[in-house]
Amino acid sequence: MQMSLLVELLERMSVMATLAFVLSHTTAFRRLVDYEARHRERLLLTVIFGFIGIVGTYAGIPVNDALANSRVVGVMAAGLIGGPLMGGVAGLIAGGH
Repeated sequence: MQMSLLVELLERMSVMATLAFVLSHTTAFRRLVDYEARHRERLLLTVIFGFIGIVGTYAGIPVNDALANSRVVGVMAAGLIGGPLMGGVAGLIAGGH
């Protein structure tokens, strides 16, 4: 039971890792990391990180009347890379969905 849960979660996380890899090669993301991002780019990346959080919710696996999901990954990435405001708004997007 536990091993199959781990395999399923890793399978779903690989989709999000692929999204993160593609995202990391965009100009907007590189500008954000270099502290040169414009407001429009920051807003776009916030929405994308919120979307990654939503994908993490839908990729959840039911376990004993609960849902094991990885919604927090997109939100944490937004907060760590873009700061608390970006992480908070991405969390509102993912949580509000």
